[in-house]
Amino acid sequence: MKMKNLKKGFPEKLNECLTEDQVSDHRFLNCPFYEQCLINVCETYWRSFSCAKCKNFLNRKEINNQMMQDLEREDSTDMLCSNFERSIIVDPFHPKKSYPAQ
Repeated sequence: MKMKNLKKGFPEKLNECLTEDQVSDHRFLNCPFYEQCLINVCETYWRSFSCAKCKNFLNRKEINNQMMQDLEREDSTDMLCSNFERSIIVDPFHPKKSYPAQ
């Protein structure tokens, strides 16, 4: 599942607060839409909510895997850029010239 294909979350209203032990059965804290759902829940004064029926919750393992792959890709890109930036110095007076860093 691609991150761009994710749909906005649809939390379910709960009348009772979740216990600490119940949270992992009802919430997907890594969901890209979790913050927005939380804001909506607060604005509507719900006592509690569950993500359990949301498609993003049902696909959370796949979404977590995709997020980890994206982070790893970003880290390796940042590392390449960082190494590249350290290895070349651009002459500010002659921008078309560059020199290896020493």
